[in-house]
This record gives sequence, structure tokens and C-alpha cells, in this order.
Amino acid sequence: MKQYAYLSTARYPYFKNAFLLSLVLHTLLFTFAAVAPLIPILKGKKGLTYTSTVRVDIVELPDQLMSEVNKNILSTQDAIRSLKKEAQSGYQDKDALQFKTKKQIAKLKEEATSAIARLKALQNLGQKQETEQKEVLRKGNVVTEGADVPPSDQEGIPLDAYRSMVTEKVKLRWALPSYLRKLENLSGELIIFLDSDGMIVRKQIVSSGNPEFDDYMNKSLEEALPFPSVPQEVQKDVRYDGISITFYARELK
Repeated sequence: MKQYAYLSTARYPYFKNAFLLSLVLHTLLFTFAAVAPLIPILKGKKGLTYTSTVRVDIVELPDQLMSEVNKNILSTQDAIRSLKKEAQSGYQDKDALQFKTKKQIAKLKEEATSAIARLKALQNLGQKQETEQKEVLRKGNVVTEGADVPPSDQEGIPLDAYRSMVTEKVKLRWALPSYLRKLENLSGELIIFLDSDGMIVRKQIVSSGNPEFDDYMNKSLEEALPFPSVPQEVQKDVRYDGISITFYARELK
């Protein structure tokens, strides 16, 4: 009986310690389970974020709109028809020529030669414009890598385009008699200032030194009127800085 009492007394501290250890461990385990989600290092990796990617193929824009190119072609064709009609109306048969003086006949020949030169120039321009038309169509169907254009370049594009259009329209009417075309050193300049409607508000002339040459410069300008309306973004430039058109005798050879 004494032996059993001794064993019970000896085991009791061990059981008590084991019970306390188990209680502490379970308490720590439950505490860890509750606190673990709040610890950053134990949260695990964050959810992945997916960003959609869009592939964009850039189609190169043409330098000019097709409508502008077609308009230039029609303008050239009209000028050619007008010139041919003018040449036909000015034709005189041999019977009529016998009543003309030598001076009058020489003048008629001069006008005919000038008309032929203008007609050739217009036909060459027409071919050039048709080539530009094909280039516009090609560029409108070519896929290229995108490129950023500096703001300064973008601002100059409408102004350059309008100046080129006005200059080309005037040069279509530019003609000289042969005796002036032979004076290759002759050159002059017109500076025109336009309002928003494309009407001339002021004009300056840098004389060639030859009054007759200057008259032909003015004549080509008058025949080219009216000009199209000026784009809003370049109206100030065209009105206050003007458009310079230089004429050379040698360019008609």
C-alpha cells in the first residue's frame, strides 16, 4: 500500500508539467494562427496584376490629302484646256495673215511660241501631279513603325503646304516672250499678303529692273486669283509675314 502511494506521488509532478506544457503549446499555436495573416512576411506573394497589351500597326499618312492632289490635277487640266482654247481662238489662216504687217506677224509668232512653252510646262506639271497621286495612294497603304514628330515640325507643315500651293498656282500662269526668256539673269519677286479668304490685302514687288518683266510677274499673279481660303492656324503668318514668290527668266527655257 505504501508502494502505490509513492508511485502516485512521484508521477503527479510529471503529469502536471506535461499538462502545462501542452496547454502553453496549444495556446501559442492558436495565437500564431490568429496573428500570422497580419504579419507581412507571412502573407505570401500578392496577387498578380495582368495588363492587356494592344498591338497597333501604324499606317504612314501621305504628305497630301488625295482630295488636294486631285484638285491640283483638275486645276492643271483646266489650265491646259483654257490654253489650248486660247491658242485655237487666236489662230488665223494664211489669207488673214497677208493683211498683217511684219510687226503684227512677229507678235503673233511670239505669242504662239509663248503659248507652246506654257502648254509644255503645264503638261509636265500634270505628269508630276499624277506621279504624286500614285505616291499618295502608296503611302496610304504602307504600314510603318510609328515616329514622334517634334511640335515645331508639325506647326510648319500647314504653312509650307499653303505657300507651295499658292506658288504653284501662280507659276502655272508664268510666261514670257522669247526675247525676255533669253535674258537669263532677269529675276524678280512678289510678296503677297492674304486675308483669311485668300484675297490679296497688300503686295510688295522686288523689281527685276525690267518693267516689262515686272508686268508679266503681275499678270501671272492676277490670272492665278482667287486663292483658296487660308487655314486658320496659319492665317496670321500669311497676313503679316506674307508669301514670297520669286520669278526667273531662265526657268522658262
